[in-house]
This record gives sequence, C-alpha cells and structure tokens, in this order.
Amino acid sequence: MEKQNMNAASSMHYSVAVVATMSAGKSTLLNAIIGSRILPSKCESCTSKVYSIEDRDGAERFMVRRIENGKATPWEPADSKVLREYNASSAERIELCGDIKRIKNLSSGQAVLLYDTPGPNNSLNTSHAKITEQIIRDSNYCSLICVLEPPLGSDDEYQLLSFIKSETEKNDAAASILFVVNKTDRFDYEDDSIRKALEACRKDLKTDLGFEEVTILPVSSCLALLISLMYQSAVPMGRDEVAALPPGLKGKPYKRGMILKSTLSADNQKQLDFLMGKYLRHKRVYASVLKFSPKMKRIFLRLEAKYKKPRRSSKQILISDHLYSVDEIEYVRLLSGIPVIEKYLENNLKKRYRKTSTCASVEAGSPGQLGAFVGIAAGSAIGGMSGGMNRNNNAH
Repeated sequence: MEKQNMNAASSMHYSVAVVATMSAGKSTLLNAIIGSRILPSKCESCTSKVYSIEDRDGAERFMVRRIENGKATPWEPADSKVLREYNASSAERIELCGDIKRIKNLSSGQAVLLYDTPGPNNSLNTSHAKITEQIIRDSNYCSLICVLEPPLGSDDEYQLLSFIKSETEKNDAAASILFVVNKTDRFDYEDDSIRKALEACRKDLKTDLGFEEVTILPVSSCLALLISLMYQSAVPMGRDEVAALPPGLKGKPYKRGMILKSTLSADNQKQLDFLMGKYLRHKRVYASVLKFSPKMKRIFLRLEAKYKKPRRSSKQILISDHLYSVDEIEYVRLLSGIPVIEKYLENNLKKRYRKTSTCASVEAGSPGQLGAFVGIAAGSAIGGMSGGMNRNNNAH
C-alpha cells in the first residue's frame, strides 16, 4: 500500500482531512460543499481511495486524475461515472480540482484542499482502516472534520474516535477538530429532539472519550446537496407556463427569466419540497441548534445577518408543487449548516496565512504544484444569485 503522503509538496493549501465510519454521510457532505454529486455516495462503503479535492477559484469545471503505480494519468473532466471507475481501479490516490463556488480562496493563491478518506470499518478491506489511521496519525492536516451519525454507540465509531483522541493529543491538534453531526433532516423538528442528540454527543466526546475541547455542528448534507442540484437543473418558465399555474402558486407578474422551474426528478423534487417546507416552518428550531457550539454560533449569526437585510433576489423557483423565492431557498440552505462549514474553512484559511506562509498539503503526484487546471462552468440559469452553480457537471 502506498503511503498516503500529506507532507509539504506545496505551501499553498489549507488542508482538511474528512473522516467518518462507513455510511455516516461523509462523501455526501463533501458533495454538498462542492455543489455537485461527483464523489460516490451510497449506503455502502463507497470511498475506497483517498480523494484530494483542490479548490481553484475561477476554474471552468472539475478535472480528475488518478495516481497509479506512482504515476499520474492525464487530467480529464470529472463526473460521477468517471469517479466510480477510478474508485474501482487499482489507483493509490485520486485527485480532483475545480472551483468550489461557495468558498473564496486568498488572492495570494492559498486555497482550501479537502481529503475524503475511506471508511475504516469495512470488514471486506482492512486497508481502508490503515489508510485513514495513517492520515490521522501523521497529523499533516490543518483541520480535521469528523462526521458523526447520532446516536453514537457503535464499536466502530468509538474505535475511530478513540484513535483520533489518542493521536491528536500527541500532536496537540485536538483544537482543530470539528465534529459534524450529519443527517439532521431525519430528526423530528422539535428542538429537544436535535438538541438532546447534540448534548448526548457532546457528553460522549467529553466524558466517555476525553476530548477537552468539543466543537459540534449539526448539518443536513442531503438538503444542501439537493438545493445545489436544483439550482443546476432550474430553467426559465415561459409566459404560457406561468399563466397555467394554479392561482395559489402564482407569485409576481410574469417577467422573462424571473420565474424558473426545477427539472430534477419527481422524487428529488418531492424530497426537496418536503424539506423546504419543514425547515421554513421550524426555522427557529434549526437556527437554534446551529448555535449549539460558541465557535459555530458566531459564524452562523454573521451569515444569518445577511438574510435579514432587504430581499436579495426577486427570482422564484417552482419545486414540485410550491413556488419558493431564492431568498427562502438560500436561507434554508443556511439552516442546513453547510454554509457554516464553508465559512469556517474560509475563515481558517485566512487566519492560517496571517500567522504562517506554510501549511501541510497532500502530495500532488508529480513534483511541485498540481499545475494549471480547467474548472467548473457557471452556466446555470440561476446565474450569480446561487454562487454560479454549474449545470454541466453531469451531476444528475
């Protein structure tokens, strides 16, 4: 097994290792941050390699290559089909690069670099655990995100958390860990339901496992990803289509390009419509739990303040049987918690490079920088209002 080198091949990255046990939603969380369904994510052990995802502002689309027998293959456009083929190959490592639209890198060139690691609890492939443990042990990342699916309690999860505790304690890296409680969309909406789960998680981490500093953020990766896919699929409605809408759905008078419709599958639209309604009806509850940890509370409140200003967009999008303003959609995306992670990474990137000009990053496969890339196209009908999400990623 090739050593998964995260040492200083470059001083231009803020590197973030993302770890979790199998099926905790780690790859879905990364897809939600990327804004497209690129990484394999199903209810199985999907990630069998270490993936590096480099954020390249202004890139036209995501590109991918694999490192096999120590050699890098040529870059090619990335989509879910190519990634599945790479994931099943004998590659030691898979590298992606493209513009993560919702994260802004530094003008001086320093950028965020994410790593998706294999779930360590795959009984069919023990190398997964060795790869993930090596990355944690080496501590050559700037931050570590540990994705959890409450309630904690499985032996595999405790084993992973105990290992993280032991290794980060040795390297004084415990303060750089963010514990992400995923799949909050599956909870009952009552405040106690989510909050009690977060409190139980904090107790397990502090009392049972011995973490001194615990920063927890609840998220719904599925909701944020569905919103991104919806933006990519949205197309303008014609005058006749708008006129044919039921009276209760008609919003503002027709104006070309201002009323759009999602072309996601019917099932995806129903799921997103249901979650939109749930989060809007109980927005105070979801906003409250995002303030659970002081660090995350500060970030959330700054982001929320932007949505309390006058309307940012008058565009509306038809999702299943309901018409939503882009302001409503963006606020629900905020309540998913993913924007808080994005701002957390962006803030840490800025802080890191105020203090030092070096930051560990994954080896690029060939000496020096990863090279010049072509990245995600911003051809969405939504345009700039959604961060320029691309609909040419083959993400459906």
